[in-house]
Amino acid sequence: MKKKSIRTQTLLLIGLMMIIGVLIIALLTKSSLDWMSSFISSTLSSNQESFNENHLASSLEIAAITMTKELKKYCKIVNFMSEAIIMISNGYLVQSLTPAVFSNTFLDNEKSYRTGTFFSQYYPYISYEGLELINVSKPMDIIFPKIKEKSLAFMYYGFEQDELFYCYPGQKMPKYYTPIVRQWFYEAQLNKDQIIVTEPYIDAVTGEYVITISKTLKTSKAKSSVAGVDVSLENIQNLMLSTKNNDNIILIVATIKGFIIISPWDLPIGTRIFEKSLTNFSESLWAEIISSSEITTFAFESIDQIKYICNRKLIYPTNTPTYVIIYCFDQAIYDSKVIQGTFTQSYNLILYLVLSILIISSSISSGAYLYITQRMIKIMDQICKSLKQILATAGAKEFNHRWRRYRVNTNNIILSKMLDRLNAKLENIESEDKHYKSYYWECVRPNEIFLYKTYTGKIFPMNDVKFKASKFRVHFVNFTMINRNRYLRNIDDESYLSGKSIKNLEDNELLRQESVLILKIKNSLLG
Repeated sequence: MKKKSIRTQTLLLIGLMMIIGVLIIALLTKSSLDWMSSFISSTLSSNQESFNENHLASSLEIAAITMTKELKKYCKIVNFMSEAIIMISNGYLVQSLTPAVFSNTFLDNEKSYRTGTFFSQYYPYISYEGLELINVSKPMDIIFPKIKEKSLAFMYYGFEQDELFYCYPGQKMPKYYTPIVRQWFYEAQLNKDQIIVTEPYIDAVTGEYVITISKTLKTSKAKSSVAGVDVSLENIQNLMLSTKNNDNIILIVATIKGFIIISPWDLPIGTRIFEKSLTNFSESLWAEIISSSEITTFAFESIDQIKYICNRKLIYPTNTPTYVIIYCFDQAIYDSKVIQGTFTQSYNLILYLVLSILIISSSISSGAYLYITQRMIKIMDQICKSLKQILATAGAKEFNHRWRRYRVNTNNIILSKMLDRLNAKLENIESEDKHYKSYYWECVRPNEIFLYKTYTGKIFPMNDVKFKASKFRVHFVNFTMINRNRYLRNIDDESYLSGKSIKNLEDNELLRQESVLILKIKNSLLG
């Protein structure tokens, strides 16, 4: 029953320790995972936000460089056209002997890619000055095909004289078309010797939205002329959208006057970005956006109540800004709580895995601990049994070698050393027992004998004349022991010698030994 109770208590203790340990480690693991989740989420959120800000800035820079490069390419073409016509008029460039072609006689949708065509609503009544301009401009038929870009819709000149219009490729123009009332013409005249980039407008020929880049030029005549190229608005849109490589980023492109070219909202063409009812951009915010030439960051909330962080940059194809590019990202996408949700499954998996490992390892360790404990209990039972028998034997009246049969055979190093030391102590006891075996334990104690020997050594010292003092010491000790024994038994010498007071066998044996001892002493003294 005792063994079973010990085992039961051991099992209960192990189970309790295992449950407490698993709970503690589970709580620590859960708290650690929660801390890690919060820390990693906030760190990743911050890093992600920083990354997206950098990505936003780099994307904005790429888009700005792309658009600036594209517009500057068109500006170079316009600048060359304005200089080329002057050099032709001065005779520095090629001359053309082919007759001029007027598109007034073209059929609808008829085009000419071999040469440019002239148009005037006064045709065929062209003034002499107008004919001179036609002759000066005709050599551009050779140059136009060499400098034309695929992205250009038309390349042309507009003359104030006779309201002449010279374009490549040639195409039938509306009957009452005149260049002098077009935006690209009068804005160029208002800003002489400067390259002008117009707002998007509907082309009179194609009916599509285009952007015109124009510049004035001075001919030999008094009246002005303007060179210009048309760029399709769709081409600009496709070019800007090609720089956007992240679906989470929104792109807004507008002119400096607010004309929206690209936006994430479904707005009619021609909408101004500061129309607050449609875009939630206020005029004051727009004025702040276009007031600085550097890259600036601002917060913006759309009409859908979505909050954005935006970067913007102005485009300078010339000395004046013409377009604004805005890149924005939604703040909610990179919120730390949203990112933390993405780690929930991973952390739950880690927690369940840790708990499973803890339960399995605890079960294995508990089984191993139980096995070791049972072995230890058996060994300790054997040790207790042996120690009880050893103590029982050692406490007996006669101490002999019977304790040796109770040795414990064990492979445990610690227990073996402990038993070896115990055996060594018992061997010392055995040797002492042999030493004191000849003494009379019920009469004289060993320490008293040693005391008498010490005194006899002082009374009968050794000398250098070889006197047999040792015999006297021995006799002295023997007589002393006899007197001591007599004193203890309260008997006199006669009764002691006659043996009258001895009542048992042990006293008879002691008396006999003392009688023999006295006779030996007398014989030695007489001899």
